Amino acid sequence: MGGVRLLASCSLALSAQRSDKAELRARMRGVLGALAPLPLASASARACQRALELPALERAESVSIFLSMPSAECQTDTLVEELFRRGKAVYVPRVDGKHAEQMSMVRMESIEQLRALETNRWGIPEPHKPPPGAPPATAEERGELVDVVIVPALAFDRRCYRLGHGRGYYDAFLARVLLQRAQARLERPAIIGLGLQEQLLDSVPVLDHDIQLDCVCLPECVLHPPEAS
Repeated sequence: MGGVRLLASCSLALSAQRSDKAELRARMRGVLGALAPLPLASASARACQRALELPALERAESVSIFLSMPSAECQTDTLVEELFRRGKAVYVPRVDGKHAEQMSMVRMESIEQLRALETNRWGIPEPHKPPPGAPPATAEERGELVDVVIVPALAFDRRCYRLGHGRGYYDAFLARVLLQRAQARLERPAIIGLGLQEQLLDSVPVLDHDIQLDCVCLPECVLHPPEAS
């Protein structure tokens, strides 16, 4: 009976954490949706500049970066352009289905190619799925492993955990990249959160599959995980 009670208790705790996440997502969407365009652009530029000054980004040869929605999110346009200017290999997300594992990273060969992308239903530029027989485009198809992953979120906390949008695409992608680099005996990729000051909370609900980020770049600061005691 003790095992049954423990299982029921764990199930209730998991359900409560998921409920907490759903409520927090709704609140954060309201906060971010209220941001005006000019302050958003200014704050985004400061956060992106902090990311560009990170040693991990300066050393990286390849970078995976999210393309931002037109509002309610840190704007990444200028950061992406600077990555191209610095000669980095730039990968951007493509979602091929509703399952979490169906997000891949597509190599963009030029800023012109990126600017020509059509937007999806969220207003985010996204590569089309190529026709059969097209040259390899994703990192996995090309046998390439990115050095840095710049991730979005609805919220971050001071421990460098993130609250995602709830679809699990980045959770699955990060787990895959970490495993692939470990199997190739490469060091862990740098995982960088990028956001706005309004997204910083004291804590966000964390589940077992949530991956701690190496740092979070915000307009006013760069956060790093606290030292283990």
